[in-house]
Amino acid sequence: ENDHVVVEKYSLSPLIKNYYEISGFIQQKNGTIWVKGLGVFGRFLEKERQFQLVYNGYENEQSISYSRVNNLFEDREENIWIASNTNGLYEFNPAAQFFTNVRQINRGTKAPGDGSMMSFIQSKDKTLLAGAWGDGLYRFDSNYNMRPINIRGFSETMAPYAWSLSYSHDSSVIWMGTQPGILAFNEARHTSVYYNPRIMQNRTVRQAVEDMYGNLWMGTQSLGLFKWTVQKARLDDSFWQGNAKCDDAVTQYEAIPSTQVQKIINDKKGNVWVGTSGYGAFVIDPANDKVILHFGMNEPAERKLLWNQVPAILQYDDSTMVIAANGIYLFNINQQKIVTTIKIPESIPSLISAMEKDKNGYLWISTTNGIFRLNPRSKIFVHFDRVDGIANDLFIVAASYTLPDGKIIFGADNQFVVFDPMQVRINEPAPDVAIAGFKLMNESLLVDSLVKLNRIELTPKNNSITIAFSGLSYCGTYIIKYKLEGIDKEWKRADQFNQAIYSYLPPGQYTFMVTSQDAEGNPSHNVTKLVIKVNPPFWKTWWFLGLAVFVFVALLFWVDKQRMQKVRATESIRTRIATSLTEDMSNSLSSINISSELAKTKVDTDKERTKEYIAQISETSNRMVQAMYDMVWSIDPKNDTMLNTIDRMKSFAVEIESLHDIDIMFDIDEGAADLHLDMAHRYELLSVFKEAIMNAAKHSIAKHIQVSLRLKNSKFFLLIEDDGRGFDINKAALGRGMNDMRRRAADIKALLHIESEENTGTIVKLEMPV
Repeated sequence: ENDHVVVEKYSLSPLIKNYYEISGFIQQKNGTIWVKGLGVFGRFLEKERQFQLVYNGYENEQSISYSRVNNLFEDREENIWIASNTNGLYEFNPAAQFFTNVRQINRGTKAPGDGSMMSFIQSKDKTLLAGAWGDGLYRFDSNYNMRPINIRGFSETMAPYAWSLSYSHDSSVIWMGTQPGILAFNEARHTSVYYNPRIMQNRTVRQAVEDMYGNLWMGTQSLGLFKWTVQKARLDDSFWQGNAKCDDAVTQYEAIPSTQVQKIINDKKGNVWVGTSGYGAFVIDPANDKVILHFGMNEPAERKLLWNQVPAILQYDDSTMVIAANGIYLFNINQQKIVTTIKIPESIPSLISAMEKDKNGYLWISTTNGIFRLNPRSKIFVHFDRVDGIANDLFIVAASYTLPDGKIIFGADNQFVVFDPMQVRINEPAPDVAIAGFKLMNESLLVDSLVKLNRIELTPKNNSITIAFSGLSYCGTYIIKYKLEGIDKEWKRADQFNQAIYSYLPPGQYTFMVTSQDAEGNPSHNVTKLVIKVNPPFWKTWWFLGLAVFVFVALLFWVDKQRMQKVRATESIRTRIATSLTEDMSNSLSSINISSELAKTKVDTDKERTKEYIAQISETSNRMVQAMYDMVWSIDPKNDTMLNTIDRMKSFAVEIESLHDIDIMFDIDEGAADLHLDMAHRYELLSVFKEAIMNAAKHSIAKHIQVSLRLKNSKFFLLIEDDGRGFDINKAALGRGMNDMRRRAADIKALLHIESEENTGTIVKLEMPV
């Protein structure tokens, strides 16, 4: 009975002038309550106990236009998705809105200014002075609401363009680099003095910084660097009264070429660092005005930059200076060398504009394509752009400032962005990465089926793949790295499309691995893997290679067998020739022996018979010598051609003609002359020829012998015709010469025909297959 219910009534009528209907509420995990309906979209402010409406009107990518909000949904990352009835689907994360966009209002036109925000400084009254090109000078309070400039001598509607703002060494004066000239603002006197030295030729002063001795260093738009020497013209009463003559106090610093000076700072030792647009960075000792260091593309490795445009320089700690030149260079002051070079991620192409350091040691870098947070130790970049609530992410060179409370300001194309880096909560655990797409030869495949396979097998011709992946986190801050083992030697950072493209994969098995890292470089819990096998073409498979090896070995075996058969055939021929020669020599020696014995018995009694025996001995020995010569001639490989055999036949014919009264004529056709014979055929053919010629010359009493060589229908014909007296074949069949010719013809598988008639002549015909 002690329980009671408290009912509070709220009305949106003071906020909404038109008709509206409330159709529902949603409470986020963090307790925030949102209301939706017809003409209604807002949240309940617990502290103020009232509703706050979301502005209804599309101005840029960070705004919404609606007539009815049909549904609100919060995902696991505390993003709220808004379904509207007219303009589609919106998404935003109220807890992740780190950046405040401030746009100046042009005092003359009363419209939002279009000028770039170039310079910032917090004055002693805790307000922020900001210079805008084309729009003048502005003053903002702590909530970034515009306040009057309130500087004596300044027009509220026609204030000068402040390209740079910096305090003097004693913090009594704010120096303003203007277009053109220089302007000094004394907060205590609440007055300002403008000065445009003649030597500076009416140029814009982009940078104005006072050194430890009170000298003012001024960097111009195109004439380089100038120095205002304080000893020659002090900021005394006459100066603030506008009566001082200061032209002699300003000189051009000749050691730096006439170029655009983009940044000037003092380090803790008092040295002046100057960044230029095309000549690198210079370090000047203000005590003697000498350049003690230079950084650029043509310097040694310890001071070498990959770019000569230096828009930002800062001191990181007592031993490290940071130089921005299309990359980040950490220069160790003690070692006097660049110890670390960090490149801007290629996946987000941009040029560095400005740079600041927060209390945790992170570097915040504005570029032409958003803002990066860099951890110099892990070299990990985190990128912020319009998706993260930055209304204009095209930032201006050297336009940056760190407020005393740690907040950082970057000047953009038509506004400035301010944020507290300590409130940028992005170090959430990196999510596991999922395979989101797989294309083979640019044709999409079903991913759900592929990831269930132990491995994906590809054919030799279909080996071009594209793998898409995602951390399935809409606004989480992490990077994705991937690697294909067997192809990639190192992990690669994914591009903005989160794809890995491999246009050609050679045969083999690969493992594709993909993982994510949080903003501190800590990896996700699991590495996603995908095994891919590219089958080789059949001529590279193990079975084909095995078959090829087998065929090769078999071929070698066959070649060796053929070689051995040829060797054995050659040996057989040589053996047969040697056997034939041995038989001839044996028969000849036996004949010589018998004839010599008979000659000895008849030498005293029958001189005529003795002469016959001696003639037989001479003929037999000559025959034996000829046979040995023919064997040696046949074995010589140089005599393998038919032409050499024909030359041998003709040489023998000339010898016979010289011994006998006989003419030997040759008729040889072209085909027979080009024939190639082996050793056995040469030897046996020559032996048959010589035997037939000898028989015709010695026994037929012939006057003419016709030798014909023909090649017809794959057969070789040797025809020897004489016009001698002939003989009876039946009676001569047992003669040694004829039998010898038949034996030799048979050895080479040739047919021998002998035709003879008494008083007609003799024909010897050899028919040999080739």
